[in-house]
Amino acid sequence: MSEEPRISVNLPFPGFYNSLYSSEIDDIEQQEAEYFSEHRQAEDGVPQELRVDQDKVTEILFDVTDYSSAYLALAKTYAAAFDDVVSAELDLKLSLVWEEMTSPREYNFETDRIFCSMPLSVAEELLRRSEAGEHARLAEVIRERFTSRPGFSSFYSNDIADWLEKPLEDWDHNEVGTLLAAMMDDPNDRNLTIYYTTVRGEGAYDAWSNAVDWEAFDRKVEEAREELAEALRADDLSYTQPPPRCDRTVDMFTGREG
Repeated sequence: MSEEPRISVNLPFPGFYNSLYSSEIDDIEQQEAEYFSEHRQAEDGVPQELRVDQDKVTEILFDVTDYSSAYLALAKTYAAAFDDVVSAELDLKLSLVWEEMTSPREYNFETDRIFCSMPLSVAEELLRRSEAGEHARLAEVIRERFTSRPGFSSFYSNDIADWLEKPLEDWDHNEVGTLLAAMMDDPNDRNLTIYYTTVRGEGAYDAWSNAVDWEAFDRKVEEAREELAEALRADDLSYTQPPPRCDRTVDMFTGREG
């Protein structure tokens, strides 16, 4: 049995430049830095004077995190969320399969783009739905997206008649993405639904955490603590670094923790 033909589609996606999705990664990192500086070191029994402050922890995390890896993982989660949300909205299973994400060298005029494939039969159904409405919405979206203006020269015709002359199986990812966008309702509520579906659970945290080199993080934290100890020794030659002590250990004389 031959495999069903598929066609590439460029998904609507705000990218990772000053977007909800980049902010999500930034917020997770800040929360982790705050927890580590204010709680984790105490839990690990690190002496007060050797605890690395939040600004330094944030700096270390920035140095040891592969953000491109975090963004790629979150983009894949976004694609799955988009599939679920929009399939339900259209009452049509899109059956998206991940292809790739591309990112610009500079974010002046472009942003990150997500590409997936869908069965050709799904694209055909979308086109049939458009035809049932005399392609009015599709024609409107084509004009909005592909009419040349100052600062933008379109490589696509803004006339739907030119689009319909070409067989659907020959449409490229931008054309299929335009068809999909035309068949969807107002994006405002849907975009938030996709966002919350993407970041719910551990998806966003795992995308960030798996992009952190935790061994390098531990090394840099120890280096920072040694710098603190050296500064203390410089001020007080008699200072000796105390061994780690768990603040949850019950004191044998008072019966209290710490």
